Amino acid sequence: TEENAPVVAAICARLDGLPLAIELVAARAKILPVKALLARLQDTQGHAHLNLLSGGARDLPGRHKTLRDAIGWSYSLLSSEEQVLFRRLGAFSGGFTLPAAEAVCNADSDHNLDVFEGVSLLLHKNLLKRDTTQGESESAEDEPRFMMLETIREYARESLEESAEADEIRLLHAEYFLAIASSFDPLMVSENERLLGIRLDQDYDNVRAALAWTIENRPVDMAMTFGLSLSRYWELRGYYSEGRDWLERIVSAQSVSDETDPGVRAKRASLLLSVGRLNLYMADYSAARTLLEESLTIASELGSESMIASARGHLGHTAWMQGDYAVAVPLYELCLRMREQEGNKTTIANSNWALGIITGELGDFERAEELLNKSLAMGRELDDTFVTFGSLRDLGTTLCYKGEYGEAILYLEEALALARDAHFRVGVSWCISALGFAKLGLGDYARAEELFRESLDIVRALDKQRTADSLEGMAEVELARATREGSNDHLPRAATLLGAAEVARRILSTKIIPVRVPVRERLVSEVRSRLGDGEYEKAYALGETMSLEEALSYAGRLRHMGDADL
Repeated sequence: TEENAPVVAAICARLDGLPLAIELVAARAKILPVKALLARLQDTQGHAHLNLLSGGARDLPGRHKTLRDAIGWSYSLLSSEEQVLFRRLGAFSGGFTLPAAEAVCNADSDHNLDVFEGVSLLLHKNLLKRDTTQGESESAEDEPRFMMLETIREYARESLEESAEADEIRLLHAEYFLAIASSFDPLMVSENERLLGIRLDQDYDNVRAALAWTIENRPVDMAMTFGLSLSRYWELRGYYSEGRDWLERIVSAQSVSDETDPGVRAKRASLLLSVGRLNLYMADYSAARTLLEESLTIASELGSESMIASARGHLGHTAWMQGDYAVAVPLYELCLRMREQEGNKTTIANSNWALGIITGELGDFERAEELLNKSLAMGRELDDTFVTFGSLRDLGTTLCYKGEYGEAILYLEEALALARDAHFRVGVSWCISALGFAKLGLGDYARAEELFRESLDIVRALDKQRTADSLEGMAEVELARATREGSNDHLPRAATLLGAAEVARRILSTKIIPVRVPVRERLVSEVRSRLGDGEYEKAYALGETMSLEEALSYAGRLRHMGDADL
């Protein structure tokens, strides 16, 4: 039916489109509704999946009565060496490369079958298949990827778990992907880092499986190392909620007995800092502050000046995002002094960048440019992508505040290129929004609207901190249209967007940037005076009733034709 078609499609996809598997599950529809069938097939422990696939016709050969038997029959025809490789490959989730299979399945060359030859044989016997979901040009290495159909992988996984070598193979699997995660440096945009990032993207299911196993089965120190290695990857890709959940699991797994170990306590402080950062991106400032204060307490007890400075800097960032500049500025300045005493160029560059942002927002453009030019020079010298990107973006933003839009675009476009190369999704959104204001200042309203809308499309799934600014930017576009056309037709939309922007700030517990206050006041005054108080309040109130998601959807629906002359 139209109602259950998506569920039926999900069941078929879960069964890899295998006709026998679909037939066996369809027979169960007489007992269970399709939603219940899908829930059983999605059992995260995997036990319900193959158990559900039974009940074939009585006159079929035994190997066709259940899919488990069918797979088991194929498994029984393998040589002993092939069986060993097959079950060990059950440790992988979402596919693997030959180097990964060799590292995990035959690390000690403890069986006679060559992995390359074994994979070839399993491929020939239809127990493996080439992964064609990624084009060769997108591969992280010059190696093909292989995968098992989900039902076959589950049989291999069960066979591995029943063997005496399960823990050893799982450990090798976890160590392999921990090594990849630890090697990835998101601050670099070298070819090596780009390929490592793609590799993590392609093997993300393996990374999840390895991390989950590590948390449950290994000492907390290994889990902490794994989580810290992935924390900036999660930030870079915009996996804020998932990353936060993983890191919170690791923090919770730390036993009381570990609390006296200085090394473990230092890692705990770093983990708390990482969880706090992710909470900042999600605009959960209360949770972020609690975590960062605990991190600061541990750092102070350990006497680590570097960790103390990091915690204070992030607490300053928390205050800044909530518009509390009186708290944020002293914390940023203290952090910069501590970094300069420490003498680490990377952290000094970061502190100059952070203080430059907030100084520009307060309207001290001369000092902001001085600080941001310092951080830009150091970022380029260090080949630090984040600092270089951020300094470029915020120099461009500061120039926008000054009204120097043409020069601003040069900085912002370079920053955008860096963000795209690094696959830094939220950074792309920030740059696009800032470019929208630059185009707005130059009178290119059609392009400005495109940029604001694109930015809002990205923040729908990621960081929402800049939502209100982009909504107000779109309100400025609507006012410009009304002025150009000599009509008030667009003004109710502008008022609604202004109301939605104000609510967005309340929802996100933040405040308007000080240098944008007069811009908003002028915008509100002009829209109100042209619409009249009653019409303005009505349209503004509509925006105030919107949730954040509704405001984003409303902005996305605003489509205009014939904007070429704008």
